[in-house]
Amino acid sequence: MRTLFPTPLAIALSLAFAGPDDAAATPGTVEAPSPSLHYALRMSQRAERNALRLPAHGAFRSVPHARGNVLPVTSCADDGGPGTLRTVIAGANEGDVVDLGALDCATITLTQGIIDLSVLGPHHVNDLSIVGPGAAALTVDGNGDRVFAHGDFQIGLGTLAISDLTIANGNYTHGLASCIDSSGNIELTRAVVTGCDASGGGPLTFGGAVSAAYLTMTDSEISYSNTVASGDNVAIGGGAYVSGDATLVRSTVSWNHARAETPGDGTYYLTAGGGLYVRGALAMTASTIAHNYLYTNAMLQGPGGGAFVRADANIDASTFSWNIAPSGAALTKAVFSHYGDPGTKLTVANSTFAVNGASYRGGAIETFRPTTMASSTVYSDGSALGGALFCRGSDVTLDLESTIIARNAYSDVPGYFLDIYCEELVTIEGANNLVMRTIRADLPPDTIRTDPLLQFLADNGGPTETLALDPASPAIDTGNNVLGLDFDQRGEGFARVSGAGPDIGAYELEVAMPDGIFANGFD
Repeated sequence: MRTLFPTPLAIALSLAFAGPDDAAATPGTVEAPSPSLHYALRMSQRAERNALRLPAHGAFRSVPHARGNVLPVTSCADDGGPGTLRTVIAGANEGDVVDLGALDCATITLTQGIIDLSVLGPHHVNDLSIVGPGAAALTVDGNGDRVFAHGDFQIGLGTLAISDLTIANGNYTHGLASCIDSSGNIELTRAVVTGCDASGGGPLTFGGAVSAAYLTMTDSEISYSNTVASGDNVAIGGGAYVSGDATLVRSTVSWNHARAETPGDGTYYLTAGGGLYVRGALAMTASTIAHNYLYTNAMLQGPGGGAFVRADANIDASTFSWNIAPSGAALTKAVFSHYGDPGTKLTVANSTFAVNGASYRGGAIETFRPTTMASSTVYSDGSALGGALFCRGSDVTLDLESTIIARNAYSDVPGYFLDIYCEELVTIEGANNLVMRTIRADLPPDTIRTDPLLQFLADNGGPTETLALDPASPAIDTGNNVLGLDFDQRGEGFARVSGAGPDIGAYELEVAMPDGIFANGFD
């Protein structure tokens, strides 16, 4: 059951949480809601979501209102005057579009604090679009405070859509995301959210830059943000915390950090997700998660340097690189909840995991659930105790098709590799793979066990970096295409099959077709 917090109740709760100074306010006035109220309502929403024993997968996501009026912003100031962003939003109705496209300034610096569209703010709007002139052209600068708050603390109700704009330099020390904090849906299109810091939560800090019930990113970026906790408290989602589903299309989550002294209790609270923490499902297409970092004082505990996912994870034509964590440096696919798992799984296709590192195990992937990988590459990842692909528990099954998992470092011993490490014996299904070394993982009999001869991670075309095959690679023409893919990871213009057969891994070496005349012997 969803809990509604109408404005009168919100005010009552605000008074209940208020300190002595707040209680002494002038009679008849309504003080701004205390930070503890925002945090208490978010914790209540989290508890409600955690009580679900099945993934919601959009069940609570509302349909936005019909498009309303276009409201132009004409001033770059933040002084409460007419035409300013704050004033225009204060006059917006459901479905309206706030248009900043005509501004000629590069930055709007907020000087009056957060712009609060939530039920606790001075003007509550569930559905609103904010459209800029381009992320490189205009930045809304939080100036060391929060930037936007949105939602009425019902899961997935309302959509804040931000496009062609940069949101930057938020800071909040009361446990919630500092740049965009929403109990509803956040849609980012050609947008950048960067330089946002969150700290001070107890028992946890939610998301550095963004917190949302559902997050959709298209051609967008979340970067250079942090979530930090101290003492016995935990931090989740250095870039973003998503209580429902997250969808990334041609987007990037990079250079974000989650840091805490404790890894948590491993059940109800845990430090996880250096880049993303997704309570629901993660769907990635042509996207990158890179250079994210998760730290706890416990070397063996702390999952998901790049992303931590509870429900289904579907990774397509994407790259995870240079992420760091104690385990699952690039990605951890966890059990859905402490009540058990209703059948979630990890599916990877046409994707690359490279140069990630774990201080324990799972230099690339840590999985507790059935995992399928096809036409993908896991290469040059490292972990102190081995296993670029780390299988946890008894629920793991592995199905590998035309996939490279090779040259993943074990400890600091030069030339010593361990590609797959399973806690319990797993018989791997599939065919046409290249895997060099495993522990407690029986490979299909046709598996190639030699060096795949890959080049460095680089821009080889397409929206994501890939690992090109050396012309002498044993992976050339020895794979399969069971998914019937038209293109390799790079997308259109890069055929999935070029030559005598498909190559193993995410990259297809392009073979020049012979000239038809010369092939027939004519000079």
